[in-house]
Amino acid sequence: MSRPRHHANNPPPPNPEHVAALVTAFKSEAWDDARRLLEANPSLLDPEIGAQVGRQIEAAGPAGSSKPESSGAPDSDLLSESERDFIAWMDRTAVDFAENEYRKLFARSAEVGIEAAFFEAGKIAGAGEIKRLRDEAESTHLYDDYIAELDEDQVPPALEDWRAMAAHADFGRAPLPLQQQVLGELAELLAKQLAFTGDAAFAEEAVRVCERLAALNDTGSETLDADLERLGHAWLSVFKTAGRLDALDKAIESYREAADAHRGSEPPAVLWSLGSALSMRYEFSREPADLDGAIAALEAGKSARRGDPSNLAIALMLRSERTRNSRDLQRAIGLLEEQARSEPTALTFNNLANGYLQRHERTRSAVDLRRGIAALRKALASDSDPHERAGQLANLVRALRMAPRSAGNTAAARRAIKEIRALSADVNPSGVVAAYQAWGEWAGARGNWREAAAAFDHAARGVESALARHVSTEQKASWLRRADGASINAAYALARLGRLEEAVLAFERGRAFLLREDLRAVKEQQSFDEVRRAAAESPLVLIAACDAGGFALVVRGDGSVRALWLPRLTSDELSRRVGRYLTAYRRRVASPTAWDAAIVETTGWLWQAAMGPVVRAVTERRAVVLAAGGLGLLPLHAAWSRSGSAHDGRRYLLDTIAVSYAPSIASLLFAHRQASAAKAASIAAIGDPYTRGGPRLDVAGDEVDTISRFFPDALVLKRRDATRDRVLDALRTHGVWHFACHGFAAFDMADSGIVLAGGEALTIRQIAELGDIGAHVRLAVFSACESAVIGGDVPDEAVSLPSAMMRAGVAGTIGSLWSVAAGASTAVLFARFYELWKGGGTDPVDALREAQRWIRDATNGEMRARFTRLVKPPRGLSARQRSAWARTRAYREPYFWAPFVFVGA
Repeated sequence: MSRPRHHANNPPPPNPEHVAALVTAFKSEAWDDARRLLEANPSLLDPEIGAQVGRQIEAAGPAGSSKPESSGAPDSDLLSESERDFIAWMDRTAVDFAENEYRKLFARSAEVGIEAAFFEAGKIAGAGEIKRLRDEAESTHLYDDYIAELDEDQVPPALEDWRAMAAHADFGRAPLPLQQQVLGELAELLAKQLAFTGDAAFAEEAVRVCERLAALNDTGSETLDADLERLGHAWLSVFKTAGRLDALDKAIESYREAADAHRGSEPPAVLWSLGSALSMRYEFSREPADLDGAIAALEAGKSARRGDPSNLAIALMLRSERTRNSRDLQRAIGLLEEQARSEPTALTFNNLANGYLQRHERTRSAVDLRRGIAALRKALASDSDPHERAGQLANLVRALRMAPRSAGNTAAARRAIKEIRALSADVNPSGVVAAYQAWGEWAGARGNWREAAAAFDHAARGVESALARHVSTEQKASWLRRADGASINAAYALARLGRLEEAVLAFERGRAFLLREDLRAVKEQQSFDEVRRAAAESPLVLIAACDAGGFALVVRGDGSVRALWLPRLTSDELSRRVGRYLTAYRRRVASPTAWDAAIVETTGWLWQAAMGPVVRAVTERRAVVLAAGGLGLLPLHAAWSRSGSAHDGRRYLLDTIAVSYAPSIASLLFAHRQASAAKAASIAAIGDPYTRGGPRLDVAGDEVDTISRFFPDALVLKRRDATRDRVLDALRTHGVWHFACHGFAAFDMADSGIVLAGGEALTIRQIAELGDIGAHVRLAVFSACESAVIGGDVPDEAVSLPSAMMRAGVAGTIGSLWSVAAGASTAVLFARFYELWKGGGTDPVDALREAQRWIRDATNGEMRARFTRLVKPPRGLSARQRSAWARTRAYREPYFWAPFVFVGA
């Protein structure tokens, strides 16, 4: 197939015989002969020669004639002068038209290639059956309409005809422009059918068609950028309909390739598509690079005055929300104010209101609050898109809740709530759930708990319905992040009404959606009998923070439920405390003292705000805690008060109660079943895997050697032996797993895990994909760092190594909430744990608690006497220094013992 060719500035003069042959070929419509002549003689591709050909064709008239045909007119002697003048004018016009037509054809041939130019001009032969089918399909389905104008009944038959063309045996032999035209139209038809049906299969088919279309292009093709952009749109449709995050990645890749292939001087329009797609991915990844890339692409598109400036404004607001950069927010508001003046639509007013309200949250400016409410009223008064209206109603109700109470504001909120109550989640699940939640928050702020409970129940059901529609875990996690605790709010409202059993069921409904799906053996909890059974061995403590204050529900095996009100545990205060705690953790290497102080400060506050009342309410010696939201990131068992310990003046929660944790009641029941069937007679212990250039865990080798002595059947894999394949083989045959290796927490928690020999990782995602590999396992222990850290974006999902172990069938898991510096403390703690559990017959939950208390209170001398191989005094000490060292309680601070938690049964 021919491609554009470059010619010298001064081509040799054309051969007159070739020009004459061209005239003959064009006159007789022998298009293939004309194309071959031009391809063989590039010097003919000159617009002036084309004009000459046009003149000669028109002058020659029909074959055998010496002058232009005059439409069968009579002899000129019989015509009047005016008639002869008219015919002469017609003849000159025909010559001029032919001259111009062929001039353009030859110029276009030099620009885009002979075949493409001939196709554009309708002078193509050799298309054969494909051209016949295309012409027939056009006359049957399109008439004078465009594909974009076809209705729902017209698209399916047209789609079948275009599919038949693309699948025809002769399709690959048709001229390149015809192939491109057919595939482009087929892609457009598939997009139309997808819009009508929402069936992801049409999006997948469109991807395949657009890949074929893009493959027809050379690197320098004029249409490559447009075809790659079309491919990006197809991949984006797959993402939106099938929920595949990899499709979003491929859409972004296609948009980037389209931008690179752009040959114009101005920034390409595809930058707007790229920026919007990167903004979408940021909703899942929370990677600053995605948001910065989106803004850069949208900025470049804006400089070419292309695209919707609101996309750039929204991205700037997102970045301002993350960085607290007021300049981004100011610029976003400025862009939206300008757009509202030139394009006063409902969507523009809603976006502008979001900007004003975000600024109000920071500055508490009454002016911004009034502006935000006014903009939302304008949005709702406009011809609002039904898909957007639910979100606008939610924003208005929330804004009115922040405004001073007045009859006017109350009436406006009630009108909005009346409309919210009539919404259908099928229109826009995300917006409708937000609207229900805003309604519940309004009712709760006024103490109308019955109405609040109904509103939040609607929201929770909407969340469940939306999750059922999504495929990928990433998309579900993003949805849960936006859902923002609807079930917890419903539980709070029900508890306020005294409907405590219903409150427990509502709390459970919001727990660990993703884990509940993975634990297929777990029947979704349907009645309070399931809760009572889960609490048979130890009371359950369900605890959460809400806007109005926190609450805890204490459930006992007899079915009784007690509600505890925790007014200091507000959502805002918890968010502030967790933020400071995580900031100190991120800076722990540079400021270890500040991190130690943050642990002590946070656990002290936890006693006052949350766990102190729990300790007073729970008289049993053990309890299982289900902590919602950001509480799941904190060591609740290390909450302390100023009463008791002779060593540091603190009495910790674990001094009174042995605490274990569970992602949900359903998962706890599952863990109890697994524990009753699992065996704990053998251990696979993995210690200090070797990675070239990686940091050593010197004590880890001694740790696994020490703990292996408590098992009659032990397999120890250390250093180079701890490869991924050998470790997985060992896990399949041993009832206890112990990992003394480096762990890591990734931004995407599913990519968190542990490091094995050769730098290979065993991640949460990989463990979850192993099915029920741990169905025979009683306990998995991770003395590695950060092994129990959960997903901060969706903490209710308890996305962590312990929950991954539960997915794999393991009954119980011990993991760490933070990274503990390499040293003897962790090795000694777990040596004592196994000594109590396997050597002394103590239950594993109690054994962990006692090991933590022991290492906290034991002196170096006491630890060395018990575990000589693990605890050694520093070299070069004098006798007096050695004695002082032996009396020191080296690990009394929570930093050393508090991170370890027991999850499951």
